Amino acid sequence: MTENITDACHCLNLLATGRSIELLETLNIVLVMSPQAHAEVRYLHGPPDAAGLPTLEPAPLEPLIEARRLRIQKLEGPALDRFPECAAHLRDADASCLALAVGSGHALATDDGKVRKIARRLFPRIELVTILQVIRRATEQLHLGEPDLMTLLHHLCWRGSFQPPRGDPDGEWYRRVLTRNRGPT
Repeated sequence: MTENITDACHCLNLLATGRSIELLETLNIVLVMSPQAHAEVRYLHGPPDAAGLPTLEPAPLEPLIEARRLRIQKLEGPALDRFPECAAHLRDADASCLALAVGSGHALATDDGKVRKIARRLFPRIELVTILQVIRRATEQLHLGEPDLMTLLHHLCWRGSFQPPRGDPDGEWYRRVLTRNRGPT
């Protein structure tokens, strides 16, 4: 089993796919999140209402917790020691996740460009994981067909308002899959 420290952004993107538990189980990943980040995981974009206006839906964290694929962990020990250094550059929720990752030696799962930049600058050896890495690896292992992959990526894009971070190694794959499946316009 692999533990990844996740920030709110990455967690919301994972939930937006509609297949979060399946993806995490396939890769045998457990996400660990600080209470500060947990408090920020609130809503996903929902379907437009009758007037065509955007809606929000509660982010379904409980199923992840019940499936033992998400654990909330407060800062203590080495993570607590690293927090002030991280908080000097990031908001508390993001700083707490970075401190947990550095303190535990686990990868930081984040799709936030600023968090990724600060993490690399402060801790050059930290492993960073993106949602596209998780999706690509899991869907390859699941042998997910093109229609299911397209639906998953479409949900990520619209329910999570997702755009790949600059320099994401799987960003081109994501754009290629979405373009290939867009069809004639």
